Amino acid sequence: MDSGSDEGETEERDQKADPDASLDESAKQAQEASGSEDENADVSAGTLDGVETFGRTMVLAPALLKKLPRMLPEDAAAACWALARTKFFDNDILRALNALLKRLLLRDRLSIQQADDVLRCMASLNIYDEGVFSAIARQMKIRMSSLDQAVRGQWYDIYKGFKHSLSDGGDQLLEVPPLNALNPGYK
Repeated sequence: MDSGSDEGETEERDQKADPDASLDESAKQAQEASGSEDENADVSAGTLDGVETFGRTMVLAPALLKKLPRMLPEDAAAACWALARTKFFDNDILRALNALLKRLLLRDRLSIQQADDVLRCMASLNIYDEGVFSAIARQMKIRMSSLDQAVRGQWYDIYKGFKHSLSDGGDQLLEVPPLNALNPGYK
């Protein structure tokens, strides 16, 4: 009698130690298939703009990580917003996103609005990457005069909040915009 109960206990322990042991082969295949579906999920700007929950971000995380290196600028900005909206932190995704942003900025592929989205979302998540912040400052310096005063003020506060110093008078450009040559105050 004791040996029969020992066998039952052994099976229970084995199942607790390896939960996949109780799954049959078809269940394992279904589980693997759903994992590959997760990696192939749509992570375009339209999809990411609709992400409102942490759980949905978790579902899209494998696909986001897989597709980040080849994302378009609008998709990258949408990814930033989705991460900020859901307060989703994943080191691998953030590293890949920062690498993508640096590459896009180096190629001058981010618009002012997209750069603004990136900065505000990084501030919202309290994420600082010196390379991204420097690249945004470098690329947007020539466009500084076209920035709205409110946006410049937000950028100034973000850069100041992260104690990121802008070289070559970038701090001053954010505080006070350069005057246009046609402006009566221009000397």
